[in-house]
Amino acid sequence: MGSPHEYHTSSKQVTVECRTEYITLWDTKYKETETQQCTTEYEKSCKTEYERVCKTTYKKECQTLYEKQCHTVYKNVCVEQYRTEYEPYTETECSTQYKDDCEYQWEGSGNEKVWVPIPGTCKKNPYETCKDVSKTKAKQVAYPVCNDVPEQKCVDVPKQECV
Repeated sequence: MGSPHEYHTSSKQVTVECRTEYITLWDTKYKETETQQCTTEYEKSCKTEYERVCKTTYKKECQTLYEKQCHTVYKNVCVEQYRTEYEPYTETECSTQYKDDCEYQWEGSGNEKVWVPIPGTCKKNPYETCKDVSKTKAKQVAYPVCNDVPEQKCVDVPKQECV
């Protein structure tokens, strides 16, 4: 193996190329030895252990309190009141009067003649006289009087209070 050789033939030139290969050979030798091989095996062992752990705990205690909440509302309240009104009317009033009714005669003579009652003939007779009189009578008339009256409306509102 070495450098390339050249051969000359006719007019063509031929080239030969070479290569070098390396092979690794192994030679195995066996040696007998005694060895001890150990394996660790685990055994599963379970047990429940209890440990008393004390700590301070806080208990939340709640109670419902009721808080009164109020607001003012106005209510229109009407009441009937009365006033006196006078109503006109006409009434006929009559009165009885007694007059002497007598029989009359002339007494005397000439220019001295007088018209005089005859004694013992007079009687008291009733005479009724009537006339229309304007009057008024009192009358009670109802009328409403309304006012806005304030009124407290309250409700109990629940409220949680926790300690």
